[in-house]
Amino acid sequence: MYRLFTLPQSEDLEDLLAILDGHPSAKVRCAGVLYVRFVVPPHKLWEKLEENLFDEQELKYLDGDKQVTTTIQEYVENLLIKDKYYNTPLPRIPVKVRQHLEKELAPLSQFRKRMAAMQKALPKKVSGTAVEVYVDGSWLPGHIKQYVGNHKRRVGIVLENGSVVNSHLGKVVLRDEEKEEEKAKTEVEENKEDKEAEEKKTEKTDKSEKSLEKKKERKERDDSRPSSSRS
Repeated sequence: MYRLFTLPQSEDLEDLLAILDGHPSAKVRCAGVLYVRFVVPPHKLWEKLEENLFDEQELKYLDGDKQVTTTIQEYVENLLIKDKYYNTPLPRIPVKVRQHLEKELAPLSQFRKRMAAMQKALPKKVSGTAVEVYVDGSWLPGHIKQYVGNHKRRVGIVLENGSVVNSHLGKVVLRDEEKEEEKAKTEVEENKEDKEAEEKKTEKTDKSEKSLEKKKERKERDDSRPSSSRS
């Protein structure tokens, strides 16, 4: 950690994180994550560390005389929810930011399961794959543009309105375009049938109303004639 603070690159966080992210050692990568926890403003922690919450690489270290075996994702999660790193106080996270982090962390288990399933289900060439992505409480349809980052955990997605969003695979599900097209076709046909049935019903009602009007007119004419002429 001390070395990270003294390196010239420490002023350029993105370059430093890119170097650390590609390092094969879990300990080195976790040192980078810890560095982020100390230097990054609390409101940007989720943006910088979110992808690491899905890193299943094994992490082993000694805690006194005890051998600890965990994963990078668990290590990162603890940094976000705890106030101390062993006996060292971590920078304070404001209440509103902590509430936001707790909200994001709540469905983490579900997102991890979905990411694992998506990594198996996606084709080798992901470009153009039809998906839905969870954005601000809504599932939006789109197509994958490409992977983002080195670990194939995030993708860039082109939404139907043309905008592009980046999301980890835990918030993405596959979309069957053929089924959707068939569903849309069926809905169009059903709407057409409903419209035709409504038109027939309207036409029948109009005929019935016209028939009643004619009967009413004949009755009025008959009632207006003198009784002698009717006889």
